[in-house]
Amino acid sequence: MNVAMVLEMAADALGDRVAFGGLDDGLTYAELRRAARAVAQRIDEDHGKATTVAVIDALAPIVPAALFGAAWAGVSYAPLNFRLPDAQLDELIARLQPAVIAAPNWVDTEFATAREFPGAPEMPAVVLFTSGTSAAPKAAVLRHDQLLAYVFNTLEFGSAGDHEAAIVSVPPFHIAGVAAVLSSTYIGRRIVPLPRFTAEDWIETAQREGVTHATVVPTMLARIVQVMEGDPGARVPTLRHLAYGGARMHTSVLERALHLMPETDFVNAYGLTETSSTVALLGPDDHRLALYSDEPLFKNRLASVGRAVPGIEIRIADPAGAEVAADVPGEILIRGEQVSGDYVGSDSKVDADRWLHTGDRG
Repeated sequence: MNVAMVLEMAADALGDRVAFGGLDDGLTYAELRRAARAVAQRIDEDHGKATTVAVIDALAPIVPAALFGAAWAGVSYAPLNFRLPDAQLDELIARLQPAVIAAPNWVDTEFATAREFPGAPEMPAVVLFTSGTSAAPKAAVLRHDQLLAYVFNTLEFGSAGDHEAAIVSVPPFHIAGVAAVLSSTYIGRRIVPLPRFTAEDWIETAQREGVTHATVVPTMLARIVQVMEGDPGARVPTLRHLAYGGARMHTSVLERALHLMPETDFVNAYGLTETSSTVALLGPDDHRLALYSDEPLFKNRLASVGRAVPGIEIRIADPAGAEVAADVPGEILIRGEQVSGDYVGSDSKVDADRWLHTGDRG
């Protein structure tokens, strides 16, 4: 399989629907397909020896165009942290060689040549660098089949209504940013990019664009809540679904958010770079039960990441790898088709039975 098929399907079925940007001036799925094919052609003609296409940009049209264009060309896509100093970026690019850096002017929506994509490229679909807070960042490898397993197991093609729009404020070099592009394209939901987050800009953009879906990290939600509490007009009445994740959420912030947005479905999403995005979800019903029930069992669920998504197995293990009893803490192990755990030039985190050792406690 090849992740480019996601865009091919969307462009065939929903070609005139806006895929990325504002409702009045964004790229349609047909235009995004032409732009991705143009990127692939540019790789072939100008950089034929490259095995990786790097992107050093905030969320902009070059991001989805390069993701799908790299897949079309059979090379890897590597979004880099544009906030890093030049010296660190140079080090990361050196580790990706032979590589080429995609530029915003590669986006050509008039490109007309049809292009078949390779069924199963040898190169990984995506290479993502981990944070590297205590050591040099690792380059996590995500293959086409792994990314598509997440999409196919959890989503229904073309299921979004033509009015649906997702504001994306997570960076493109994070797995959540990659998953947002793939997922939204597959279901036909318009991406509204917010390249640099402030709570005020998030609310204003969501209001202006009629945003129905959003994904935030806990610090973002805390700032949004603070602004909403200070301004009764700072509401997004169209917002139907809000997912949060990436770090532990303070229960007090979450409860305030639930009261401020009672019509919005809240979802806690847990996943890792190595798992091609989400592996567990705490759904809207659990959030509402926790908020309005006096039962401690339900209240405590706001501290949980919920249940495994389809296609994923999760177990809690002791240091020897044996499964522990209920209520006993241990390491979270994850197994499934979307799980990688492989790195460029480093040992895998996956054991002989294909369990990913996350290092997280559960």
